[in-house]
Amino acid sequence: MNKLDESLSGAAQRPPPDPEGQQEDFRQRRIAEYSREALNKADALEANLGATNGDLFGMAQHLQDTIDEVIADDPYAMINTPEVLMPIIDAVLKAHRQIERTTKLILQLEKAASGKPGVSGTSG
Repeated sequence: MNKLDESLSGAAQRPPPDPEGQQEDFRQRRIAEYSREALNKADALEANLGATNGDLFGMAQHLQDTIDEVIADDPYAMINTPEVLMPIIDAVLKAHRQIERTTKLILQLEKAASGKPGVSGTSG
């Protein structure tokens, strides 16, 4: 499994419900940690792309929390009010697709900076 697969596999998995909010707090701390680490990168483009990814992770998590709350209130919300949930689900999927694209770009930039061959547009 490559680094991208490893980083995205955790984003696709939902933890079990946590009545005390510990997992949500932990997830928010990890998103903040990711953003801080990204902003500390020497390359300004990589730093800003990483910070943008952190923002996207946060937005996707907020949207997912909203979906979870709606379904917790009405387990049949997908059937009863799809017009409420479908736009939110679509936004989550779009955020995750953009996270994947941005992560791939970050990894390509890191690979190019390290001088490893195989990145389009670089010699090596």
